[in-house]
Amino acid sequence: MKLYKYKSLNNLFQVYDILINNRLHCSNIIDFNDPFEGFFVVKYLLEIQRTLRKENGCLIGTVRGIWEELSLLDPRVKIIVDAIEKKKVCSLSRTKNDVLLWAHYANGHRGIAIELDIPDDKVFKINYIANLAEIPLSPDSKNIEEKAMKAIKTKINSWKYENEYRIIEEDHSYLVPKAIKRVYCGYRIDNDLYLQMKNLFPNILFIKYQRNNKKPWLRIKAK
Repeated sequence: MKLYKYKSLNNLFQVYDILINNRLHCSNIIDFNDPFEGFFVVKYLLEIQRTLRKENGCLIGTVRGIWEELSLLDPRVKIIVDAIEKKKVCSLSRTKNDVLLWAHYANGHRGIAIELDIPDDKVFKINYIANLAEIPLSPDSKNIEEKAMKAIKTKINSWKYENEYRIIEEDHSYLVPKAIKRVYCGYRIDNDLYLQMKNLFPNILFIKYQRNNKKPWLRIKAK
């Protein structure tokens, strides 16, 4: 799957580490810019109520769960929080030419978007929803890993424009299996840096964007 890593050029060591070693850095999500990263709502199943009612001469049974919302400090929730904090995440996008992504993650169009070929089974698509992820628990709840992954793979709709996919590891780095072949450069990139990268990495195609003055809020295009 073709995915894109947006980077500022303020830290060239990090950028060149990616380009030289095909290595992506993975961080704990508590360091991300979304203050609600990894947050979730836990509903604990207290009991099941079964009732019978008569309707049109027939007995109809209904089943209803009685739930309690738990605090993140509750020991039953802490094990999920601990599982989340063990994970390291690298955020990528399916989109390479969205103006907002260039503005927010590539230093106002002065940075780059590195094209990466990542195996489909190594990335997880973000699920965008109206509110925080809801995680049900019961006295016999198991598979804490699955519940932690649900929280990591869920974000509120405000971030939908990012079209985000995530590499989720337990290590701080992920080695990209295929060599990097293409890098897109923002239209405001420093020209000396642009030429420097082209000279340093002759096996990588560097493509410079230009601004679309007719509809700048929609797209920028490569030249």
